[in-house]
Amino acid sequence: MCVAPEGATGEQVCSRCKCPCTALGEEVNHILTEVELQQKIDKLVNDISIDKKNTAVSKRKLISAPDSRKSAVAVGSTGIVILALLLLGIIAMDASRLVCLVHLTRRFCNKYKN
Repeated sequence: MCVAPEGATGEQVCSRCKCPCTALGEEVNHILTEVELQQKIDKLVNDISIDKKNTAVSKRKLISAPDSRKSAVAVGSTGIVILALLLLGIIAMDASRLVCLVHLTRRFCNKYKN
């Protein structure tokens, strides 16, 4: 149901939305085919979609922030010490074989030099 607004000069206003009926244009009571409807939906989805790689959240995931809390420093330092000890342990296990190999190589070379 449309009624004329107060002080209006002939333009009708719908009582439900209070906007001029002519402002709705050709979209009023327009029946779309499935193809037209899908195209319109695709256009709307494309218009409102956001590139996930350019959001602030996505960029913050890639940037490491400094953390100077004592607990964070302690955990980080402990992790570094454990990794260093593991690496030194592996090297130490191989070092005995390396010393033995060097010793045997020198003995072998000295034997055939003479």
